[in-house]
Amino acid sequence: MILDPIFLAVVIAAGRSSRFKGPTNKLLAPLCGRPLLYYPLRALTQAGLAVNIVVGAQADFIKQSIKEFGLSSKISFSHQMQPMGTGDAVARSASSWDFAEHIVVMNGDMPLVSSEVIKNLMQQHVAQRSTVSFVTSSVLNPTGYGRVIVDVHGTRIVEEKDCTHEERAVSRVNAGLYIFKRDFLEEALPLLTNQNLSGEFYLTDLVGRASQRGHTVTTLSVPFEHVQGVNTIEEFWIVEQTLRSHLVRQWVERGVIFDNPSNLHLDVDVKIGANTRIGTGVLLLRGTTVGADSVVSPFSILAHATVGNRTSIKSHTVIQDSVVGDECIVGPFVRIKNNSLIKDNVAIESFVELTGCTLGRGVVVHRMCCLEDCVVEPNSVILNQVGTSGTVETPSDFFGDEIPSQQQL
Repeated sequence: MILDPIFLAVVIAAGRSSRFKGPTNKLLAPLCGRPLLYYPLRALTQAGLAVNIVVGAQADFIKQSIKEFGLSSKISFSHQMQPMGTGDAVARSASSWDFAEHIVVMNGDMPLVSSEVIKNLMQQHVAQRSTVSFVTSSVLNPTGYGRVIVDVHGTRIVEEKDCTHEERAVSRVNAGLYIFKRDFLEEALPLLTNQNLSGEFYLTDLVGRASQRGHTVTTLSVPFEHVQGVNTIEEFWIVEQTLRSHLVRQWVERGVIFDNPSNLHLDVDVKIGANTRIGTGVLLLRGTTVGADSVVSPFSILAHATVGNRTSIKSHTVIQDSVVGDECIVGPFVRIKNNSLIKDNVAIESFVELTGCTLGRGVVVHRMCCLEDCVVEPNSVILNQVGTSGTVETPSDFFGDEIPSQQQL
C-alpha cells in the first residue's frame, strides 16, 4: 500500500458511547466478526492513508484491538482526556500531521463507508481546490444527525440540538467525513467556541466559518446506506443487516447459493467456494473457509473452521478450530473441536464428538461416539465407542467382518 503523502486521516474515537447503552464501547462492539472500528480504518487504509486515531474512553482496549486488525497502514494515536467535542478531538491530533497538506477527518462509528467514497472525496477536494469538503446524504428520518443548511449566508452544518424547528425539517445531513486544508485547520481550530447547547467545540462549525470567509466549500452526496453511523443499538442492528447483505451479495456474485440469506450469520473474513450451498440459520464465523461444491446444511455453526471441496456438512453440526477435508460427509448433530484434523473421504455419523482428533483418509465413524486426542489410521471404522483416546492403528480395531461404505451411512 502506497500512502498518499499530502493527505493524513484523523479518526475520532474518543467518545463515551453514552447513547449506545451497550456493555462496551460501541467502537469495540463485534460487527460481522470484527470490532466496529475496524471498518473505517480498513477503508482509510485501502484509500492509501496514514491514520491518527484520537482515543479517550477505554483507550487501552481500543489500542489493543487495533493491534489485532492486521492493517497495513501507518497508525498512530492521540489522546483526548476529557470529551470536549469533535473540534477539540481533531486539535489533539495536530502533532501527528507531519507534512500533510490536507487532513481527512472521519467519525469512528461509520462502518459502511468504502474506500471508493473516500477516494472520490479526495479527488474532488483537489480538483476543485477546496478548503473544506464533506460528505452529505439525504434521509427520511434525519434524527441524530447535523443538518446541512445552504442559504444566502453560504453552507453550514447545524447540530441537531441547536436546530430551529425549520432546520430540523431538513433531510440533508452531515455524514461525518470531511477534508480540510491544513493551513485553514491550523488557523480556525483555535477560534472555535463552545457556545452551544452541548457546551462542546464542534468541528462542524468550521464549515460555516470557511463559507462565510469566501473559501471554497464542496460536498459529495452519497446514499445513506453507504455512510450511516452508529449511535444506538438499534442503528447498530440496522448497520449489521446492511453489511451482511453486502457480504451475501458479494458471494452470490461468485456463485455461492444461499437458501435463506436473510436468516444466517456471515462474518466479513469468511471465504466460500463456488457452487457451495449454505442452508437456513447457518453461522459462518470469523476465520472460516468452505470449499467449492460443498453443502452446509441448516443450523450448523462453523467457527475458525476449514471445510474442503465437495464435502457435506449436515444439519446442526458444530465445527470449531478444526479442518475437514475433501469429499467428506459429516453429521447431523456432530461436534468437531480443538484442532481436529479430518482428512479426505471421511464419513462421520450423527451424535459424534471429536476433540483434538486426527482421522485418516477414508475413516468411518458410526453414531454415538466420543473420541478425544485420537489418531485414527486410514480406512478404519469406529463402532459406537465412547470415551476412546489414543491411536487406532489398524482397521480391525473397532469393526467386525463387514466394513460399511460411506453410501450406507
